[in-house]
Amino acid sequence: MNFSLSGILASLIFSTLGIYFFKRGRKDLNNGLVVIGILLFGYSYFIESDFWMWTTGALLTGLGFFLKERNS
Repeated sequence: MNFSLSGILASLIFSTLGIYFFKRGRKDLNNGLVVIGILLFGYSYFIESDFWMWTTGALLTGLGFFLKERNS
């Protein structure tokens, strides 16, 4: 876990998006969104670098929105 300002902001932003994807996945019965949601609010505990934290979060968020639009 990274305790820099950038790391804390990334954790806050992507965890909030993770909660959104998790709730949306449960509502729509979409297991892919549920998994993306869990990954988004858990991955920041395992990544130390700010760059990789933002990159991983952005990629997972993009994948979540892709899955959400594909199943709508």
